[in-house]
Amino acid sequence: MGGSGYDEIFKRLVKSGYRGDMPEEIKKIKKEGNEVTGEYVRYASGAGDPNRVVFKVRDCPPDCGDDKRKNCEASCLFGAIVRDMEGNVVIKQNNCAGCGECAEVCREYSLVDKKEFVPLIELLKDRTVPVFVIINHWFLQGSMFFKPGFRQEIIANNRSKY
Repeated sequence: MGGSGYDEIFKRLVKSGYRGDMPEEIKKIKKEGNEVTGEYVRYASGAGDPNRVVFKVRDCPPDCGDDKRKNCEASCLFGAIVRDMEGNVVIKQNNCAGCGECAEVCREYSLVDKKEFVPLIELLKDRTVPVFVIINHWFLQGSMFFKPGFRQEIIANNRSKY
C-alpha cells in the first residue's frame, strides 16, 4: 500500500463506501496488509470506543522519539502521551483532549486518529434521515477538535424527530 497505510486504507474505504462494495474491499485490504492492517481498517472506518479519538495500534520501534521536536509525547499539550519503563507509548485517557496532534506527528503510524466520515456515507446515500453539516472552526496547532461520539449523539437525538 502506498503512502501511509492508514491514509491509503481510509481513502479506499471512502471510495468503496460510495460504490457500495465495502465488505469486499475490506477483505481485499486485509489480504494485502500486514499485522496492523485490521486495526487500521477498524479505526479508518469509524469503529472503536466512541468516546476516544486516538488509538495505539502497535508498539513503537526502539529509535522512535529520538527527535524530541517531532514526537508524539512532545506534541501533546495535555500530558496524555507518556512512555512506560520500556519506552513504549501509553495514552493517559483522562488527560487526552482528542486533538489528534500525537497521531499527526507519529512517523510510524503507531498512533492513529479514528475517522468518523465512513459511517456517514450510508446516511448520505440512504437519504431517509436528514443530515446536517457542522463546520467547526476551533483549531489548535493545525488540528481540528470534535467531541468524540458527537456524530452518534446528533443522529440518535434527531432520528426520532423525523
